[in-house]
Parts: sequence; C-alpha cells; structure tokens
Amino acid sequence: MERINLDNYDTDKGHNYIKFYEAFFYPYRFSTVSVLELGMHRGGSMRIWRDYFPHGKIFGVDINPVDIPDDHRIFTYQGDATNRAFLDSIYKDHNVALFDLIIDDASHMGHDARKSFEMLFRDHLAPGGLYVVEDWGTGYMPDWPDGARYGEYDVSHQQAEGLKSKLMRRKPDTPASPSAGHGAGMVGFVKSLVDHVGGPDIRAWGGDIEDWGIEYVTYTPGLVFMKKRAG
Repeated sequence: MERINLDNYDTDKGHNYIKFYEAFFYPYRFSTVSVLELGMHRGGSMRIWRDYFPHGKIFGVDINPVDIPDDHRIFTYQGDATNRAFLDSIYKDHNVALFDLIIDDASHMGHDARKSFEMLFRDHLAPGGLYVVEDWGTGYMPDWPDGARYGEYDVSHQQAEGLKSKLMRRKPDTPASPSAGHGAGMVGFVKSLVDHVGGPDIRAWGGDIEDWGIEYVTYTPGLVFMKKRAG
C-alpha cells in the first residue's frame, strides 16, 4: 500500500493519525469519493486528500480564510461548520447531497462536534461512508474551554445515591459497577457514541434511543471512526 509522505504537506496531522487514516480510507482510495473536512488550518490536509484520492472531490470548511491556489478538485468555504444554512449552501453549489468521508477537525469542542455530527451523519453521509472526529483528547485538558483533568468529573449526589442503592441490591457474584467516567467536552461526546452502537440492546430492554445508523465505532488515540450502515 502506498504511504502518505507528510514531508510533502503543510499539515499538523502527525504519523500517529495518518497510519489510521491509511488503514480506514484505503478501501475508498480509487473511488470517485466526495470528502468533506471541517477545519482546514493551513490547507495541507486538503492537498493530502486530493493526492490520496485521485478521483475524488475535496471540500473544506473553516471559520477563517484559507488560501489554496486554484485546484479543480479542491473547493474551500469560509464559514461556521455548525451552521446548517451555511452547510446547505455547499451542497447546493455542487449538487452534492452525500459525502463518502467526513472529517471533523474543527473547534474540538464537545458541543460543536455533537452539533455538526447531528447535522451531517444521518442526512449527508453516504451509506457505507465514514465519519471521523479528530483530537477528542481535548476533553482531558484542564485549560481547554470545555475540558477537565481526568478524575475531576463526578456523578451528582442523586446519581451517587442511586448507584449505591443499586449496588446494595446486586447479587453477591455480580461485580460492582464502575464509578462514573470522565465526561468533559469532546470526551463526553465520543463516549456517548457507545450508546448509539448499543441501541439494539437498549431498545430490547425497554430503553429508548434514536437510531443514527451507526454500524460501528472505532476509537484510537485522538481519532474516532464511525461507519454508517450500508442499508
């Protein structure tokens, strides 16, 4: 498999990310894919995807202007990736209703990432496509706007009392439930995706959760890959 040489691109994506991108993106490589990336930084990743997908069209969105010389397969837009009307204008400009690959490398804030996901995954990701969230580890950073040092997140008093009561009723051979995990910012968002994957079991036992059509979620350090069901 041909590898991506990062020396050829002005990008902050490191080898620790690229090795996973190569593994997950290779099945799409020679298809006529449409790629949407939220957050372009200096535009280096736009060129990576243009070269990696020789038959693809690459769309980029950033809140700041990004200067990329004219290229017949790269299309850039300045705007807010959480604004539905703005994103709709991109679809209409190019008559592209569905993207095969969507990468969220934008604000790295939990609320923003969730909002973009809810607007894009179900309605604008093609069946069988991949949705990627970058840099979810910001949720562990105490100086990040919605981050917190691991261990600072805790359950409320009411939740704690409910957990204590449940543990007292458990069978002797049943292991204790784990304490509440860290849930700040991006970490909280990506952890919530587990519930969507567990939807069939949730509904089977009387719970209620919306079906987003997620086939699987794969977590790697800094990246989350979500595959949309083909049908």
